Amino acid sequence: MDRIAEFVNLRSPEQKLRLVCQCVKRCYERGETVVVHVAYPADAERLDAMLWTFEDGTFIPHARLAEAQQPLIEPVVICCGEEPVGEADAFLEAAGGEPSRRLEGFNHAFDFAETYDAQLRELSRRRYKACQDAGYRMRFIE
Repeated sequence: MDRIAEFVNLRSPEQKLRLVCQCVKRCYERGETVVVHVAYPADAERLDAMLWTFEDGTFIPHARLAEAQQPLIEPVVICCGEEPVGEADAFLEAAGGEPSRRLEGFNHAFDFAETYDAQLRELSRRRYKACQDAGYRMRFIE
């Protein structure tokens, strides 16, 4: 199966949470399970709340890994920091930072090209290259 990584152009930090939710929704509607990686517990809380409210009439079943009961049954799991990543069809890197070693085992990956800041743009380029090096077919989304 062809592994695909989609990099979404992020022109401002205010766009990120809504775009994360839109990517999660796309996966959920296709029947994919997804792990969303965020940097901090506060980010996990914001994403958790936003998945309930970002679109009228839409609910995406999800759980925060730190609070979930095992075995996980939710199609969307939010993990934070160094929490272990479970199995899923897709991995969404919302933490930014250095390239993740968490890409193994996922057929679909999402990340954000944070082009609004020079330092973040450089980190985004490193993550893009890491996806290429891991064998993903790359798509850049404006």
